[in-house]
Amino acid sequence: MAARRVPVLELIALVISAVALIAVAFPDVVDFLKARERTVTVAALEYMRSEITKNYARAVLEAEKEGHGGARWPTYEEVAATSGNTIFIQLGTVPLDPVRRTRRVVKAEDDGGGWVYDESTGEIWHNGRYSGL
Repeated sequence: MAARRVPVLELIALVISAVALIAVAFPDVVDFLKARERTVTVAALEYMRSEITKNYARAVLEAEKEGHGGARWPTYEEVAATSGNTIFIQLGTVPLDPVRRTRRVVKAEDDGGGWVYDESTGEIWHNGRYSGL
């Protein structure tokens, strides 16, 4: 029995169809990955801000119980600890920055890093693509 040959026009049509599908699907995949990255960044920031605020609230209650107003935001060293972290108790460490793939925290006056922390105000934010969050 003779082997059936694929006509050149059918092959060209198949290639054109595949290229069209890739051209339509690729931007959606890229948008999906960017949206996922942003969502993970927002979730990590919300978690860190919540834990820092809870730590400050505990400090306020302890200061009131002791009769002084000496509550403070967590120090940079407490927030940036990568092991035995007492601020991010659930994780035990700083959440992973999904953009730079690092757990690095820098001081507000420094440049670089994934997360930036200002111990005078207790603010933490992403240093990079999502710095406005």
